[in-house]
Amino acid sequence: MLKKTLFWICMMSFIVFSAAGGAVVPVSSGTVNAVHDAIAAANDGDIIELTDIGPYLFDLQPLLDKNITVRGNADLPEQPVMKYVGSSTSAHFFRIPGEQRLELENIIFEGDGKSDGAAALAKYVVRIENGDPLLKAGVFINNCVAQNFNDKFIKPYGNSGMDSLIVTNSVFKNG
Repeated sequence: MLKKTLFWICMMSFIVFSAAGGAVVPVSSGTVNAVHDAIAAANDGDIIELTDIGPYLFDLQPLLDKNITVRGNADLPEQPVMKYVGSSTSAHFFRIPGEQRLELENIIFEGDGKSDGAAALAKYVVRIENGDPLLKAGVFINNCVAQNFNDKFIKPYGNSGMDSLIVTNSVFKNG
């Protein structure tokens, strides 16, 4: 009887905590690195929601130290645009150093920010470099466009571990 009760307590706890998501953090495109700053201030599991079509400009390259979702608001007339405009010639939008999970939804990633000051085309949307094939990073991309990149859209470096790479309803072109 005790085992059965403990089992049900564990199951209910799992259901409750699985249903509880992170906070939704609204971000507007008014300043360079607004998304980067929101990610840095976010808690594990938070949702960074882009509230206008942008462009959301980066000159930094976020290192994800937590599970995070970045999504465009579903009520916008167009998908928000994210664009790298920094000086790096091997730029990426997001870097995963461990077992973090990154979810991207309803966003256009524009790799060509040269007209806005970038030194070169960005290389990657997501760069995975956790260096351990036993680690379980996860990337989930839904309803996104990635275009005009210098290399690959998603780059797992050697010996990087992933358990999930799921891309749905998305387009990658010119990369």
